[in-house]
Amino acid sequence: MKHVLLVHKNRRFVELAILEDGQLVELHREPLQKPFGVGDIFLARVKKVMSALNAAFIDVGYERDGFLHYFDLGPQIRSQQKFLRLILDSGQYIPLESFRAENDIHKEGNIKEVLRPHEPLLVQIMKEPISTKGPRLSSQLTFAGNYVVFIPFGKGVAVSRKFKDYERRQYLKKVLEGWIPPNMGMIVRTAAENISIEQIKEEFLKLKTTWESMIQQLLQQRKAAIPRKIFNEQSKVATLIRDTLSIGFDEILVDTPALYEEIKSYMAENHPDQIKKVRLVQSRQGLFHDKHIYRQIKQQFGKIVPLSNGSYLVIEHTEAANIIDVNSGSQRVKEGDPEQMALEINLEAAKEIARQLRLRDLGGIIIVDFIDQKLPENRKKVADALKAALEKDRAKTTVLPMSKFGIVQITRQRSRPALKMTTEETCPCCEGKGKIQSPLAILPRIEKDLLQYRERIIPLYAHPFVISYLKTTGFQWRWLWQHKQWVQLKSREDFPLLHYHIGKHPPEAHEIMA
Repeated sequence: MKHVLLVHKNRRFVELAILEDGQLVELHREPLQKPFGVGDIFLARVKKVMSALNAAFIDVGYERDGFLHYFDLGPQIRSQQKFLRLILDSGQYIPLESFRAENDIHKEGNIKEVLRPHEPLLVQIMKEPISTKGPRLSSQLTFAGNYVVFIPFGKGVAVSRKFKDYERRQYLKKVLEGWIPPNMGMIVRTAAENISIEQIKEEFLKLKTTWESMIQQLLQQRKAAIPRKIFNEQSKVATLIRDTLSIGFDEILVDTPALYEEIKSYMAENHPDQIKKVRLVQSRQGLFHDKHIYRQIKQQFGKIVPLSNGSYLVIEHTEAANIIDVNSGSQRVKEGDPEQMALEINLEAAKEIARQLRLRDLGGIIIVDFIDQKLPENRKKVADALKAALEKDRAKTTVLPMSKFGIVQITRQRSRPALKMTTEETCPCCEGKGKIQSPLAILPRIEKDLLQYRERIIPLYAHPFVISYLKTTGFQWRWLWQHKQWVQLKSREDFPLLHYHIGKHPPEAHEIMA
């Protein structure tokens, strides 16, 4: 299977698409100006301590306070609080190795015994603000690399359970626990299974340096206002490459020179053997347009998602859950064999459902209503197919057994708002009335606008239907004869029917689709 990462930048977003054999499976859209991102660290202030919820509301500078539960404090929160008070009061840096740690908090304790209102606190964003909720926070800070995760004030070494070689897993744990400095914890990631211990140590020390630089910067600005951000997670592009490189990309295509240099620099520093996979693609209309990504978005982000066998999914979003209904559509039940037909449809739907969860980044509770099947072994086949398809998902998922009514309940980890793309548009011509003008009606407007240009060659962008009409009726040659100007006709399938643009810089696709 060929994996390709496309990276496109426009005026407002960096957009990333992951393709598997040309099919869109993940889509990410990162605003260029983003105040809160997963992994960012803030020097915040405790606002309210709610003993009944065993949680606290934290002021991180967002319009709604962040939420910090007792279980997200981390066992070493007392050590972290002591460290923060000492450096803020003294203005001097304290190495972790020489710091005298406090005892861990009790697992079943109450947050009122640990935090007090108005005191400063180091917190990290676990989940971005979603809907009416503020960000979800953790005070157990982590710094993720390609192979390891550095945890200040942590204890011991944890090794990914996804290691295929159990003996290698135990060996790494034993060696690294004898080497790791005091007051530091480490998680060895799955990507480290086949690399040397020296590389693991090197990256761990590099992440330790990142922590030290953050604290030095905090000391230099210790009189500044609280709350404030003190650490930015890597860019979305670098983070995605870091987290998915274990899958392996065959190509990384970029259409912006600045981003191309950024990715090349990251790969040269972290994965020099794979830098040749990064390519800069020159594109006038954008990489997503050339690779038909916007077409796939319109086809796959609607309420109804067609399947290759004629059946389809209906996806509904509610405040409490996401509902997915499997419908047979135009399929005709084979005479005397409805059970086999239901099995075939459900197996096809299971694969597409797993892809839709990744593509839309749906989280929370997901309820799937498959077509009813009488035989328990067939229901198990569908549930197993769904679990197998979800193994590609980097988000943590839990799938409950299928009920006799064909209902499957899924929970999926979510750290960002679900990606919502508008695939239905209010007609800009009829404003939802149901009737639009003929393309003939916009010709006078186009001709009037063309008179304002003095260039000999003028690009005209419009819907393919309008472009086809202009070509077949000879308007290009008529305008050349009348105005001594050649109008370049360029199709834009993401334009509404009677929308057009004259000039070299057409609107971005997301501005048309929004």
